[in-house]
Amino acid sequence: MSLLILGACGAVVYNVLMLQTPKHKNPGSTAVRVQVKDIDVASVPREENASSIGQLLSRTQSSGRRASAKSAQNAALTASIQKQLVYLGFYNGAVDGYNGPQTFAAIKQYQQQNSLKVTGDISAKLLDHLKFTRKISDAGNITGSVKASDSAALEVRSIQESLIRFGYAPGNPDGVFGSATRKAIKRFEADRSMPITGRITKGLLQELGG
Repeated sequence: MSLLILGACGAVVYNVLMLQTPKHKNPGSTAVRVQVKDIDVASVPREENASSIGQLLSRTQSSGRRASAKSAQNAALTASIQKQLVYLGFYNGAVDGYNGPQTFAAIKQYQQQNSLKVTGDISAKLLDHLKFTRKISDAGNITGSVKASDSAALEVRSIQESLIRFGYAPGNPDGVFGSATRKAIKRFEADRSMPITGRITKGLLQELGG
């Protein structure tokens, strides 16, 4: 019996000595096992590189050039309109491409006298109308004997014939824009409640059915 007890005690001592967790040589230190995994470098965000910055600057410069080109086009359009307004007697300011108060007022006056929507706005459509009015004005300023083959004289003659049909005799329809034609136009304009100008305008042509 005593031998059994002694054997059991020996087994316990052996297990304690052999199976206990071994101590580290350096007290207080802890062994840490670190496992490093592969990292997908392509998934890591990167800062803007030199190429991207260059593209950004290029886009900014390109946008600036487009804005500058558009501004230049607007200035050129404004200057062209100012030239036509000067020729037609609506504007006496500088032809500088700047749409200032004087240009704005001249455009509104022109629009009002030509039965257009009064906005004072700059547009390619306005320039086309001004050029048309100038062409008619050039035809209306013809004096003296004019060849029937001249397009301007033909336009004046067509207007004279239209006035005759409406009962406003301008004299002989000879293609010469003289005082009789001016008086006939003024009478026609007055009867139609139009601005009385005595000139050939787009409004006049519309009323005459041209």
